[in-house]
Amino acid sequence: MRGRASSTSAIILLLAMVAVLVHGYHLGIEDQDVYLSAINKQLNAALYPHNAEFFTTQMRATVFDELVAMAARVTHVRLEWLLFFAHIGSIYLILMGCWNIACRCFPSAASRWASVLLVTGLLTIPVAGTALYIVDQYLHPRAIATAAILFAVIAVLDGRRIAAIVWMVTAALMHPMMAAFGISYCVFLWWRKPTAIAGYAAVLPLLRPPSPAWQRAAAGHRYYFVSQWQWHEWLGIVAPLALMAWFAHLGRRQGRPTLAHICQRLFYFGLFQFAVALALTLPPQWTRAAALQPMRWMQLFYLLFFIIG
Repeated sequence: MRGRASSTSAIILLLAMVAVLVHGYHLGIEDQDVYLSAINKQLNAALYPHNAEFFTTQMRATVFDELVAMAARVTHVRLEWLLFFAHIGSIYLILMGCWNIACRCFPSAASRWASVLLVTGLLTIPVAGTALYIVDQYLHPRAIATAAILFAVIAVLDGRRIAAIVWMVTAALMHPMMAAFGISYCVFLWWRKPTAIAGYAAVLPLLRPPSPAWQRAAAGHRYYFVSQWQWHEWLGIVAPLALMAWFAHLGRRQGRPTLAHICQRLFYFGLFQFAVALALTLPPQWTRAAALQPMRWMQLFYLLFFIIG
């Protein structure tokens, strides 16, 4: 058993490296300019003496920059290489989480490897109209949070509540917004009767009429507002939800209770989160909440959808 686990880990590590070759690696693009600036300031406090609030404000909710800076100090590895190897590591952890979930859904090794390979090939697929990928082409705290959420899901399925809470806290320390969606799904998995989650109190301060300046700034971010998505982006919501309901039916018919449970609760989770997103973005007086991008729940949904699909 130990030798089999070692060979599985080696294959998944190889797949993680292949994934970087297939999908590419780009240092400092998109959101990473903010993270790189925060990490460099952690390493050298004299950097960015003016207007550092541009990136420090949004880093207050994560320990990502502190952890990377600490790792750079301890290992003495050049930051560029450290970020590259950590990116491969984050993909490895995500694929390992996919493998473990697949093991609880499918009896055959071929089906399990099909799940992992499908996810490996689709890491940079656009997630409907959210402007997200499953995994970005650089190290992002969202990837680490995603891996932690997958391991939390595994712990919930196995009935290990303490381990699940530890993984949820880890995800929250990396990326609180994505962790909230993961915790939401874990609650749906935990409770025998699907119940809405009263975990959105944090958005209440945003439920006030936006200023004209805010409206002008938000106009350039169409993906904030699901009502402005194109028809094919809406198809990216409806079709996976319908297929997930079908997968739950297939799981019950084939006598696979864990598979049916995961799919059924993922379907309920998707419906609930979609309803919340509509409630937060459609009323004009509440559009400030759109900045939270409540449709980002689809990143976790798509990942689990591909594992099962």
